[in-house]
Amino acid sequence: MVLRLRGRVVGTGIAFGPGPGVLERAVSKAIEPVDTDDFVLKLPRDERDAIGRELSLELELASEPQPMIGRTVGQIVARIEPALEALALRRGDRWTWTMPSVVQAANLASDPIRTCAAMLTQLAIDPRELPSQALPEGTSFYHAPTRRLAQLGPKDAPFEVIRGHEIIPLTVVGPAGRAEFAAAMCRHLRTHVTRPSPAAPSETGSLRALGIQGDYRPHLDRHRDLFAPPQDQAMAALALAAASNSPLLPEAERRKAAATAAQLLSALAEVAEVEQPPLESASAVALALLAELALDRGGTTTPARPEPFLESLREALAKSLAGGAALDHARAIELAAAAALATRGEPVVDRAVLDALLERAWSAPASTTLVEMLPWLLLAERERGSFDDPVRAKGIRERAEPVRRALLASQLGVGGPEESAPDAAGGFALTGGLRTVATSQSARPTLALAIMLGCPEFATPEELPDLLRCQLMALRFLRQLAVDERSCYAFRDAARTTGGVRDALWDSTQPVAATSMALLALVESERALRDAAERSRAANGKSGNP
Repeated sequence: MVLRLRGRVVGTGIAFGPGPGVLERAVSKAIEPVDTDDFVLKLPRDERDAIGRELSLELELASEPQPMIGRTVGQIVARIEPALEALALRRGDRWTWTMPSVVQAANLASDPIRTCAAMLTQLAIDPRELPSQALPEGTSFYHAPTRRLAQLGPKDAPFEVIRGHEIIPLTVVGPAGRAEFAAAMCRHLRTHVTRPSPAAPSETGSLRALGIQGDYRPHLDRHRDLFAPPQDQAMAALALAAASNSPLLPEAERRKAAATAAQLLSALAEVAEVEQPPLESASAVALALLAELALDRGGTTTPARPEPFLESLREALAKSLAGGAALDHARAIELAAAAALATRGEPVVDRAVLDALLERAWSAPASTTLVEMLPWLLLAERERGSFDDPVRAKGIRERAEPVRRALLASQLGVGGPEESAPDAAGGFALTGGLRTVATSQSARPTLALAIMLGCPEFATPEELPDLLRCQLMALRFLRQLAVDERSCYAFRDAARTTGGVRDALWDSTQPVAATSMALLALVESERALRDAAERSRAANGKSGNP
């Protein structure tokens, strides 16, 4: 049982055992600390007296526990499904339990070692040798599936959730739903940009240079850092700039997105003493240039357009490309920026040099490296005009196809393994181990697949139906990761949380990069879906929108 007051946890209680009294015991344990909660004690007396009528609840019920296989805590942890199952520890006739709702309320589901350590301590077992520690004789871990009910408010009817959220159906990522999703992510990013009042003193006004704040932690209503690192600032600027050119947004929202992207570029140009200079980050340089190019395509100009800064970015990019940088996703982003600049008539390297760098990147020895680089290499090729050349496009497909097949084979519940729960459907299981999980890193393959879907050479008429379903399922998963009004019951500030993409289904942290990458993937997906629909109409003489 979790009790909340205006999204803030004020009491938790766990009770186990058969019989009708188990629920009453859990409620009693949850209510006990409410009157001494620091937040409650600061309320006016009349509000404290009526506190019982203001509490909303989250109720979780576990089934019969089953023993887990594993001799060490590390082996046990590898089998835990994050925030899906109750975890129990038995030592002799003593038991202790941990419920997913309680763990998620503290946002600790990503740290099962810590959870296990606390349980071991409760049963007087020294946890200092985790995770290699062998369990003492007579000690066993158990797990049990759970069902959860939550309330939006104290007077609202309960509804069922999985990992704290309702299941998002595929229909939600239809045309209207995609537009709503894009607008929500744009609003979320704008909400977390530092905007001191024009009348603020100079020392406060200088906060404007910090741009967007660091990763947001909704369960605490705090940011991890006062400001995001340069690469995250630039990624947010690129995502907003791309959205400002997308038909997903109405005109008013497009202008707001463009204005915020321009503000972030200006903030990058003005480096505060506590910030890392963006010129020291290859990915920040390239992403900022891509954002500026996207704004330029949309005709967006600002009075404070940082031309000297943009010139320094171009110089930094040219210098980096002339060096022997490692093949990684930062180099791939640089190639995308270089190709885009060349298309605009501002090349930073010769065409032959750019082609040679692309050739080297496509020859990356490790498949995992190519997975990380893939969306940016595809973007570079599209900017270069390669997709308009059937011969070159065919060659690119031959190189990218093994990676695409591997990605599609990892898409949970679609072309890959069965998902552990319906909320994971459409995500990409990019991590290994015994668990089949997907996180916000799924935005990267979603972006890559969108770019390929938009190219006829990568999506023939025969392949198109399956690829469209895969793309929509990938968007469904990203939408599942996003916080909406129905899932804000668990957080302190709905306005600051709504629209943000969580790091994982079980981790409420909202990284700037996760929301930005998801927004960019959605914008590219919309472009690809419209292009694919047009190709399908041309081939079949039909109309419709995926």
